[in-house]
Amino acid sequence: MSDNLPSSPIEVLIAAYEAIKQGDVDSMNELYAEGYTLISELNPNEFLEPERAIVTRRSLQGQITDLNFSLEELSSRTIGEGAAIVVYRLRYSGMLVYQYRFEGRFIQIEALCTAVLVKERGKWRILHEHFTPLS
Repeated sequence: MSDNLPSSPIEVLIAAYEAIKQGDVDSMNELYAEGYTLISELNPNEFLEPERAIVTRRSLQGQITDLNFSLEELSSRTIGEGAAIVVYRLRYSGMLVYQYRFEGRFIQIEALCTAVLVKERGKWRILHEHFTPLS
């Protein structure tokens, strides 16, 4: 995917959600910047340092089946030539699978989100995401 990375911050964000939905780890590796951090919408709602943040993001691929999402009210602002901020409303749903208990439950989440992207080697990548749950 490295030659075909999306060219705008909003396109990168949409591609990241598609990669999560499809379980495409290679694309995720391309779309997230080294040093990626996260404030998650899921408990325990805390700041996650780089190693734990990307593991948490990737875990959505294995923990939520039948993932559906929509990104609404997208707005992007570029800061200089190397940074961008995207704000949006996220709605997603799916079956949260508890792998060790062989059970699951349907979840439906809505959150206000902020993503910070940086330009690395001429390509936009997600450096930080912050999710504020609404439901």
